[in-house]
This record gives sequence, C-alpha cells and structure tokens, in this order.
Amino acid sequence: MITRFGFSPRKPGLSRREFEVHWQDVHGPLIPHMPGLRGYRQNRRPDSYMVGDTNYDALAETDFESFAEMEASFQSSYYRETVMPDEGRFVQRDQGFAILTKAPSNKPRGSGLCRMLLLRKEQDEGLLGRLEAELGTNSIYYVLNEQISEQARDVLAIAIDNNDDETSLIIGASGVIIADCVVVA
Repeated sequence: MITRFGFSPRKPGLSRREFEVHWQDVHGPLIPHMPGLRGYRQNRRPDSYMVGDTNYDALAETDFESFAEMEASFQSSYYRETVMPDEGRFVQRDQGFAILTKAPSNKPRGSGLCRMLLLRKEQDEGLLGRLEAELGTNSIYYVLNEQISEQARDVLAIAIDNNDDETSLIIGASGVIIADCVVVA
C-alpha cells in the first residue's frame, strides 16, 4: 500500500475559511469516487504549512494499493473531468507537490489531532531510528524511490504521532506539522 501526501497552497483571493469550506464540503466528497482509492484523509490546521519558503494550506493523504493504481487513478477520466477542475477552484495546482510513501502495514490512524514530522535526508537521519524506537514502525511512512515531485527528493520519511503527550523527539525534527486529521474515506 502506498500513501500519497499532497501539499497545496490555496488559490489567491480565497480566505482561509472559504478555502476550508470548499475543501471539506465540496472537494472532499469527490475524492472517494476516484478509481482504486483505498483511503483519503484531510489534515487540517489553523494556519498554513511552511515547506521551504512556500505556505501550504492543504495536506491530503490518499492511499492506493500500488504505484500503478495511483497513476491510473490520477489519469482517469473521473479525476481529469471532475476532481482536477474542482482543484482549480480552491488551490494553486502549479504550486503543489506530493510525497509518495510506503504506508505502514498496520496503519493505526483514525480522525483526531496528530503530529506529523517531515524528516529530511541528511538533517534527520539520526532522528529516524529514535522515532522508530519510540513511535514504532507503524507510525513511519518511508519515502519511495519513485517520486513525482522535485520537492520530495530530499524527504526521508514522514512520522505520525497520534498521542496527545509531548515527545522530546519532535524538537529534533526539521519539520513539525500539527494537524487535525479527518478520515473522509
């Protein structure tokens, strides 16, 4: 199973509230109908995600059985004729990027607050082993060699912590995202 983490900035001129209402109430219900989709989560937070020097307002997770199924889904007529035009109504598609990961074999996640750590190659390699020991490998999404976005090339893994308690390991990570995860499908 692979999980695609998609980062997108909101379309200029949309307020944060307008963006979130559209993402949740209009766009969210479209995604579960994508062919081959195994799961979909919207990770929402009160402000934007900073990755490099760009703000990202949406962090969506889509699950597929394989890379081939994911490609087929995003090339399907349903995606091109229904989902893609809707994306243009609320996000800047040309500014977004995706990170492709191998999903943990036993994904324990449901809806609720989660801490997502974007681990970078070279900066966070030592931290990965500590996170595996503390959180367990079922909380680590390892980045695939096959990537579709240049921005994903320096990402090592994404670790997700659903616990409410603070962990000292977060302080060492190069990117910490705190989000409210909503399971849509």
